[in-house]
Amino acid sequence: MKLLPLQQLPQGSRWLYRGQNLVEKESVIDQLCAHANAEQLSYGLLSLKGALVSHLSLAENIWLPIGWRLPRRLGSVAHRARELLQCLGYNSDRASELLQSRSRDLTPLEAQAGILIRALILEPHLLIFDADWFARAQQQQQQPWQQTMAQLNGAAWIVVADAEQPLPSGNQWTSIAPGALLER
Repeated sequence: MKLLPLQQLPQGSRWLYRGQNLVEKESVIDQLCAHANAEQLSYGLLSLKGALVSHLSLAENIWLPIGWRLPRRLGSVAHRARELLQCLGYNSDRASELLQSRSRDLTPLEAQAGILIRALILEPHLLIFDADWFARAQQQQQQPWQQTMAQLNGAAWIVVADAEQPLPSGNQWTSIAPGALLER
């Protein structure tokens, strides 16, 4: 299978891939991530499944995908993560506590904030969303979350859903027919 060039997705574009089932959805997400890596494209993955390593701190979870690609120290990544958590409405002390906390000790909302920060920290060209994560983020009624989601306009988005999931609302979406994104 050959993927179409992800670098050619226009900035700020919104794409929706609706697979037939959960297995296809997960396979497409994996292939998109692998292809973005192969293209050396800066991307962020927003997914609830398997998103954080439970025995690592939130700061280590945010640093982990960065550390193997770029020579960044944990301290500099944690500093930027603290700033981004403050953009989500956490005060400085609470942001520091969250970054030191093991991911298994975070509430679902705090874990979701960590996943968002990890995806945004490198200012990606592409954001790949699992529709489950995207739906939960859209339910957040807190003003800082809504503002942060609005700031993601520079990146191209691909939301990957299965046939059972409701369609995302609030944005102009271009549907990607199964098979169109993946060339055989």
